[in-house]
Amino acid sequence: MPVRPAIARDTDFLWRVLLEAYNWNGEQRFTVEQLVADPYAARYLVGWPRKGDFGVVNETDAGEPVGAAWARYLPEDEPGYGFVAPEVPELTLGVLPEQRDRGHGRAPM
Repeated sequence: MPVRPAIARDTDFLWRVLLEAYNWNGEQRFTVEQLVADPYAARYLVGWPRKGDFGVVNETDAGEPVGAAWARYLPEDEPGYGFVAPEVPELTLGVLPEQRDRGHGRAPM
């Protein structure tokens, strides 16, 4: 399972992964468009990558992205759902549903 750094051209895929994280129980409660419009969800990816952001994308051997993990520092006045402190980045991790139970979640961690 190849893992590589997440870069700007991965942004659309990262939105797909964020959508999976938001729809964690398999129920389609949100769309990508809703996440982009929601200031709490959007702060995880708008402007990706900005200074301090870091992450990885894991791929199949054929180079198809299947999962990702990334971290972003958020300010105290714009915290995310798991905010601890401005110097502690928030982590997002997700794997596409059809690729789950194959170790793809372990790879980016």
